[in-house]
Parts: sequence; C-alpha cells; structure tokens
Amino acid sequence: MSKVAIEMEKLTTSASPEYIGRKLNERFDEEAPLYRYGPVRRTAALTQAYESSECQKYYK
Repeated sequence: MSKVAIEMEKLTTSASPEYIGRKLNERFDEEAPLYRYGPVRRTAALTQAYESSECQKYYK
C-alpha cells in the first residue's frame, strides 16, 4: 500500500481526477492481475483481500 500512497501523492499535485483514476487502475492491474481469472475466482480473490486484517484496518 505504501507504493500506492507514494504514486497517489505524485499524481495529485499535477493531474486531473480522470488521469489519476486511470493510473491507479493500471497500477492495480499490475499488482493484482484479476483479468486472468474467471468471475468466481475474481470474486473470491477480492473478498479474501477485503476481509483481510490489513484491509479492514483502513475501513475502521
């Protein structure tokens, strides 16, 4: 997550929200290539990530 925070900080100083969204989406695809999985496996991977303790600490 620290890589994403650094990238976000770089982008927010000089880019439009649309550009930031595209770049974050590209970065996510590089780090979590979900497009390789079918719908069931993709859902399972995202659910597992969301329910992880690391992810939950960001939502509390």
